[in-house]
Amino acid sequence: MRSDEYCRLHAACLDMAKRSNAPNAKARWLAMATTSLNFAINAAERSRDATEANMAPLAKNDLADAQERLRKALIKLSEK
Repeated sequence: MRSDEYCRLHAACLDMAKRSNAPNAKARWLAMATTSLNFAINAAERSRDATEANMAPLAKNDLADAQERLRKALIKLSEK
């Protein structure tokens, strides 16, 4: 999978965590969100050497933003 596909999966998992009422389910969705974000980072790093036309990289700022959104989502969901 490409990094953008993992990012979409990450967003979907965060959305499901927000919608879930069960703490265990929230935790599982957040774990999957974290894993998919890590996969996105790894995929972006692997594609770094590819040509621009074939890449779907995470920019450094985009990665920092995604990590910060994940951190805030985890805090917000843990407060519920």
